[in-house]
Amino acid sequence: MGERRIFRANDYLLWLMVDRPTERVEVLRNGRWEPFVLTTEDVLSFTNFKEVGEREAQELDLPD
Repeated sequence: MGERRIFRANDYLLWLMVDRPTERVEVLRNGRWEPFVLTTEDVLSFTNFKEVGEREAQELDLPD
């Protein structure tokens, strides 16, 4: 298992493996994580994506 982190871009939440650049990310839709077309490398190259901190993630009560 890799190191997963949550990032935000506008109204989207993305869950990605920061130690696996070619791994596809997952996007939160309808209360569950679904595969998305971008890779971790893609997300980390964009400047408008911001990492969600632990406290905010807990407050959002995100699914596993």
